[in-house]
Amino acid sequence: VVASKLSSPAVIAFLTTSVTTNIDEWRMPLAAIVMYTYDLGLEDAGKLPADNFYFLLNEALRRRHKEFLQEARDCLFYLMKGLESLPPFGAGVEGEVVVWRGVDASGAEKLKQQY
Repeated sequence: VVASKLSSPAVIAFLTTSVTTNIDEWRMPLAAIVMYTYDLGLEDAGKLPADNFYFLLNEALRRRHKEFLQEARDCLFYLMKGLESLPPFGAGVEGEVVVWRGVDASGAEKLKQQY
């Protein structure tokens, strides 16, 4: 299932874009971050989290298939380059910064009340 979803023409084109492609230096890292973080549920309420690129990419990375890693290397390069260029979360903010990972809006409200 992961392989079939990651083999759509748009995903293949993105995964195999050469690092040497003549594109502005900032566009590919930005595109990689947008693609990785975009929630398909924003467009279609019927989409599941398992349909999202981040879910599929993470699943493929956990499997550690050499062929996939070689095909995805450019995408991973741009994603890491983009993430490295972002400022640390909470940089320049005074006081404690709290991050809850994997909590939806209703869960966040419950956590705020409890903690």
